[in-house]
Amino acid sequence: MHFNFSLYDSQPKKGKKELPIWLDFIELQCLIHKDKTVSRSEVYDVIFNEGDEITDSIQNHNGEDDENLDQLDSIVIDDDVEDLNSYDDRNNQVIRNWYAGLASRYNLIGEFYPFIVNEKEGTIQLKPNLTNSNKLYIYLLLAGSLRIFSKQVQGKLTADFEFLSIEAQTRMFPQLSNGITSYTYGFGKNPEGTGIFVGSLENKLKTLAEKISCKNLETSYIGQLNSGDYGLDVISFIKFDDDVFGLPVIIAQSACSYQDWIKKQWDHHPGRYRALNIFPFDYIRLMMIPFYYRDNNGQWFNPSVIYQTVIIDRLRFIKIFHNDDVLSERINAWVNLILEDDERTREIRAIEIVNRTVAA
Repeated sequence: MHFNFSLYDSQPKKGKKELPIWLDFIELQCLIHKDKTVSRSEVYDVIFNEGDEITDSIQNHNGEDDENLDQLDSIVIDDDVEDLNSYDDRNNQVIRNWYAGLASRYNLIGEFYPFIVNEKEGTIQLKPNLTNSNKLYIYLLLAGSLRIFSKQVQGKLTADFEFLSIEAQTRMFPQLSNGITSYTYGFGKNPEGTGIFVGSLENKLKTLAEKISCKNLETSYIGQLNSGDYGLDVISFIKFDDDVFGLPVIIAQSACSYQDWIKKQWDHHPGRYRALNIFPFDYIRLMMIPFYYRDNNGQWFNPSVIYQTVIIDRLRFIKIFHNDDVLSERINAWVNLILEDDERTREIRAIEIVNRTVAA
């Protein structure tokens, strides 16, 4: 199967306080639900009424580090009735906090948000008429939920996200004037890149050095068979009508894994390129992620894990592409897949995406 959203197996592997991914899980649940509506009580039943499984995971834990243990941070098992009541109260508070978070998204994202949230009633439902921005939100939600797809579909999701990152960076640094021009290219292996960075890593670096007027490139330590991207998923530079070295450069990494995006910030750290002598001055680092990485006030959820990078998250992507339908056909394919209620038809849609050579 290319698509497998289990209410139990698809739950995030992080603690209940990790708001961004648990709210995404509820939104996914809403998309899959027959009537496209999910209540607080339904979420509670899914998360906390699998008592035997939860108890087993506590009793079987052997004291070693286990990321799944984080999920138990709000759970206390005790024979005392008063403690069990307290346990229920705490779990209910977890669900209330999540719906407060969904209400925050609803209020802060506004018309771009594809759901309607009623915090008082404790419901989230899909809007009946989706705009392009709503559909883009849903695609980004899927891109941040790789675990529910097969490896083949994951490959298409991440390739599309990297392409989306190239398009976003192109729009962020548009064509200028008066002899000043900006350029944005995909540097990685995405088949939809511009094609100027091809072959071995050494060849790609030499092309980049020529483009940014680098005179002292050192690649002797780069292996001849290395065809990687060296952390350069997307690169932009602003060129003047001269041939002097030292151009404004912007480098982006894109990551769809909630587990990995934080450490991937180091993939394009200046220290990696020092021996190349390719960037004589500091450059701007971007981190492209499909998550809505914000707290209930619209600020970064955990700024302490952002390491001197500019985060382009789900909301910033949507604002970049507002009123831009250039990606609509590509996005529609993903939205149609997730909103399809018939399991067999959904699999057919997934197969069509897997077999697609180049996204529309």
